[in-house]
Amino acid sequence: MSWDCLKSCTEPVISTRRAGGLGAAPGAVPLLGHAVRFLRDPLAFLRTAHGSGDVVLVRFGPTRAYLVSAPKLVWRVLTDTRVFDRGPGAGGPVQTAFHRSRIVRYAAMISEQVEVMTSAWRPCQVVDLNVAMHRLTTTVALRMLFASRATTEVVAEVHERLPAATRDLYRRALLPLPPRARENRRFRAARRELQDLVGELVYASSTEDESAVAALRAAGLAGQELHDHVAGLLAGGVRPTVATLCWTFALLSQNHDARRRLHEEVDTVLGGRPAGYDDLWRLDHTRRVVTETLRLYPPLWVLTRQVAEETELAGHVVPAGATVLLSPYALHRDPELFPAPDEFDPDRWLPERAESVPQGAWVPFGAGGGKCVGDVFATVQATIAVAMIASRWRLFSTGVAPTPVPRGELGTGPLPMIVQSRNVAFGHDS
Repeated sequence: MSWDCLKSCTEPVISTRRAGGLGAAPGAVPLLGHAVRFLRDPLAFLRTAHGSGDVVLVRFGPTRAYLVSAPKLVWRVLTDTRVFDRGPGAGGPVQTAFHRSRIVRYAAMISEQVEVMTSAWRPCQVVDLNVAMHRLTTTVALRMLFASRATTEVVAEVHERLPAATRDLYRRALLPLPPRARENRRFRAARRELQDLVGELVYASSTEDESAVAALRAAGLAGQELHDHVAGLLAGGVRPTVATLCWTFALLSQNHDARRRLHEEVDTVLGGRPAGYDDLWRLDHTRRVVTETLRLYPPLWVLTRQVAEETELAGHVVPAGATVLLSPYALHRDPELFPAPDEFDPDRWLPERAESVPQGAWVPFGAGGGKCVGDVFATVQATIAVAMIASRWRLFSTGVAPTPVPRGELGTGPLPMIVQSRNVAFGHDS
């Protein structure tokens, strides 16, 4: 976790969590349970429920789920994949796509793409950072996966289709209420179109290029298994990184001191040149800024696991087949774990302060065998992109603070920001 103040859109919550036993989330209504409160404001609901016990019973209609909020239990659920099943997903051979030698090449590619993106910016231009970061990360992910086959046309097609194909996945996974028929048709059509496009790209790939797909083929993946892993890497490598980059610059626009220190560091370390993999270890403040952003706005704001066999949590028997919920968003804002939890404070990740954070208290990408594949790549991409952008540009808010949008990831929605060039040669910053 080697990675003044912006308040949450929800009211601060003072934790009164009861240790041990089984708590009950407040606000249930007949038949629907907590579904109405969750749909109305899932982040506020999760923070409130989080304070009701180490393990909290939540009901979505007839479905009972167990929200785990104590760090040691969170760590157990995330790492004991035999009992707490994540379901089908990326893992195993996929890690070969993120070997250090490949990460070094990916870092250079990220730096190159950031330069391409920002070269089109003009001083005092208003840029929708959400759109810009989505196109950037889509380009990077596709070129990582498919190398030269990720043409401009392919990038544009995926950039257009990916949001519709991943919208509201949390609601579909958790709630018994079916979406409207029209929404379902659009969602399924978008998923099918994206899957067909990914399938064509996978089919055309070979083991001869420097792509991640080539590495996966060499590791023995083929057929539907290869397709599913690639689709997961694409979805997991784009939208969560978009959210992290957008929130980072939104938070920096509200915190002059953190932004000033960021500019001083990138001027010293980079001196105006592109960032590379070896620079990551010298960009200490930049890493802390990204880490603190991931604490306040973790892309994976809610996680689910299925109980494969009867087990015990905090002295309570949890039956096989039950759903376990984890909320990194609520966990990261627990005042018992993080003093002044709603404040943006990158220095809380200085080594002497970070060592007091218990295992399982900071899990923006999950942990253990169920950890989000590509989390290292996502962190490297975010750190390099932030450093590269900050070395050439200052980004200012247009005056409207973003509101968290909890969908498949915890995004900002549209984020218009004013970009202003920096005079690095004279060390000017404001």
